[in-house]
Amino acid sequence: MALIQIDVDNREVLDVLGKLAQRAGDLSPALKEIGEDMLASTRRRFATGTGPDGARWAPNTQTTILRYLGSKDRPAGVFDKRDGKLTAKKGVGVAMGKKPLVGRGTLASTINYRVTDGGRTLLVGSPQKYAAVQQFGAKKGSLGKRAPWGDIPAREFLGVSAQDARDILDTIEEYLMP
Repeated sequence: MALIQIDVDNREVLDVLGKLAQRAGDLSPALKEIGEDMLASTRRRFATGTGPDGARWAPNTQTTILRYLGSKDRPAGVFDKRDGKLTAKKGVGVAMGKKPLVGRGTLASTINYRVTDGGRTLLVGSPQKYAAVQQFGAKKGSLGKRAPWGDIPAREFLGVSAQDARDILDTIEEYLMP
């Protein structure tokens, strides 16, 4: 799995995690529950097209839409069979409705979590090589030949939202209760 490290900087969450680590030997059960919650939260971000802070992801560029329309993954009926032009009904709808990072075999379907370090560390991420580019963005040419057709805006999908922090605290509190 390609690792992208997202550090939690919420002091309350970090303090409670520290207490949990001191009181409990094996944190795996709590971390697995938190992992499931983070997995669900991250998947919701793909459905809504928003980052952990609630900001909407940048829309697809015209170049991205044109590349998608020319790909083998596009839905049938996008182009008129007679003249090869974009159909007014389906084609335009597909082009305008294409959400960033959403589609068949995409990043969203590869998000997973893993508890490591003897049950003391939770990793949430994707094995996809392009995950970091989507998370942090990339300038044209910054990755050599691997950078596609232009600047790619950051579309943060990993991270801890305010609701995630509350859920983490609730989960840890359950595990700390005698």
